[in-house]
Amino acid sequence: MTEAEWLSCDDPGFMLDYTEKKISDRKFRLFAVACCRRMWHLLTDEQSQKVVEVTEQYADGLVSLLVFQTAKNSFGNVDESNVTGEPTPATCAWLIAFYPPFDAAYTCGTISVLMDRESMKTQANWWATHEKEGEEEALRQTGLLRCICGNPFRPVSLDPSWLACNNRTVIKLAESIYDDRAFERLPVLADALEEGGCHDAEILGHCRSSGPHVRGCWVVDLILGKE
Repeated sequence: MTEAEWLSCDDPGFMLDYTEKKISDRKFRLFAVACCRRMWHLLTDEQSQKVVEVTEQYADGLVSLLVFQTAKNSFGNVDESNVTGEPTPATCAWLIAFYPPFDAAYTCGTISVLMDRESMKTQANWWATHEKEGEEEALRQTGLLRCICGNPFRPVSLDPSWLACNNRTVIKLAESIYDDRAFERLPVLADALEEGGCHDAEILGHCRSSGPHVRGCWVVDLILGKE
């Protein structure tokens, strides 16, 4: 993959293949979680929602492996045969709990693209998808991956002085954005970075872009030292 292809790609699977050895398990888990959250209105059972939430917390080191395994065990005695039939929104929750991070990201993304949101409301005929909806979902997912991965062809570093400026305002803003999922504050973060001396077009441009923005956002991760 070239830089031009990365920036214009409309196939999230192609992008995931390229990043397989380049980003962390955490970021793959967060991408899978983001795909699940895009189906949250369909993920109506409390068990599946809990697994998604705990998986996200585990990815960020906020809960122990024991807590993560306990959440997984809430599915009961299951194996891969449970997801070889017609996928449901709960299938993605199962996948992010039991699959390795890259495999979970790849499969959750694929199911989200293929899934007919209208037919899934009755859990029926999931293969009868609307092609346009699938294309639109694929494009949304490429946006999620660009938010999480940035531009792998142009690594960016931070000047520590940007973070120390104004009593560590940049760090405090990034923490609040991450904790509250308040990505609408990213333009404010860009202003704070600029005031601190940052003039990097990639960083400022991403913060001021319309997104999508999710947990794992490469700028926020860079500021907070997350991988």
